[in-house]
Amino acid sequence: MKLYITLLGDFDIKMNNKSIIPQSKKSSKLIRLLEYFLTFKNKELIPETIIENLWMDSGSQDPMNMIRGQIFRLRQLLKEMLPDEETLKINFEDVYYILEVSEDVIIDTDEMEDFIRAGDAQLEEDVEKSILLYNSAIEIYKGTYLSKYDYEMWLVPIRSYYRKKYLKTIQKLVEIYKTKNNQDSIIELIQSAIKVEPNEELLRSIFIDSLLKQGDLQEAQDEFMDLKSDFEKRLGISNSASLREIQMKIESYLTEKSEVDTHIVESKLGEQKRPGPVKFDSEYFRIIYNSYKRKRADKEKKDFLGIVSLKDYEDDYNEETYIKNFNNLIGKTIVSSLRRGDIYTFWNDTQVLVLIEGVKPSGEATIQERIQRRFDMINKYPVKIDIKFMPIEDRDDSDIFK
Repeated sequence: MKLYITLLGDFDIKMNNKSIIPQSKKSSKLIRLLEYFLTFKNKELIPETIIENLWMDSGSQDPMNMIRGQIFRLRQLLKEMLPDEETLKINFEDVYYILEVSEDVIIDTDEMEDFIRAGDAQLEEDVEKSILLYNSAIEIYKGTYLSKYDYEMWLVPIRSYYRKKYLKTIQKLVEIYKTKNNQDSIIELIQSAIKVEPNEELLRSIFIDSLLKQGDLQEAQDEFMDLKSDFEKRLGISNSASLREIQMKIESYLTEKSEVDTHIVESKLGEQKRPGPVKFDSEYFRIIYNSYKRKRADKEKKDFLGIVSLKDYEDDYNEETYIKNFNNLIGKTIVSSLRRGDIYTFWNDTQVLVLIEGVKPSGEATIQERIQRRFDMINKYPVKIDIKFMPIEDRDDSDIFK
């Protein structure tokens, strides 16, 4: 009768698809000791190493006697759980303990590696079989090795090893699907993988890349913003080399597909219930701006970047109130002043940026006057604004987007 042991994700031992671990023992020191032996099965383990990894902080006056007692009780538990005590047997030889595992035992980590090796062996002769084998390996990985433990020093290299195996196998599958131009399978694969390893940047990067190749630009940008938010929450940073690389992918794709920004705006317009300009978050605004910069070829018309800034206020005026009044006023002004398809974003608390496409000579001056006039019409506060428009050209804008 086969015994199936799960180490990837939640630990369990099953026979006939039913757990044989007593409920009262699942969080016990004995099970923790068993997990340790299973991790280093068929290997010689000295008592001192076991104590150092598992019970360094136990405070026991006689740690060697304690480990002997724990192993004795673990042997008793295994006799109660298993139909045959030879299935999992802890032996003591010279100064070592060894857990011997019989052929009737299937451990998920071994099974996953067997599928990967078999997939590698078939890759040249039968790609379809390799796909099945790689997928079988991936399905076995249910999460971090012994995931119930937050942090254990001895677990760090073990967890890293199997996570890398898992991610490398996913990459192999992705490369196969790429040769078949099968973006749907890549997206389905990565979506499942993200549920298992939600914080893995590699998976999110592959996912965004596939979305771009399918033309799902809005979803790619949404995924990028979610990833950026996760970085800020987990690591306290809003930018990194990997984030910049992903953003460059999005910008590069927009540059290659010069007409694509129009489709994005049209898609956004389709979601609006009323006419007027389209509001984007600041990162997406930057990406579309860079695309506008590179595509303008019509000499008769130009695209313009507009900057509407809050002017300095009087010393006796409350800063928070001044900024709040500006945001309320400028939002209403922009919506009523710009055309359907124009784009704007609140860059910060005191600035709004707008993108205006296809403006005839001197047309930007008319738009600037309209913004100022409509702002003055609804402004009942001592709030003043400054408006500037400049043609979008292929040049350095680091002074603007700083």
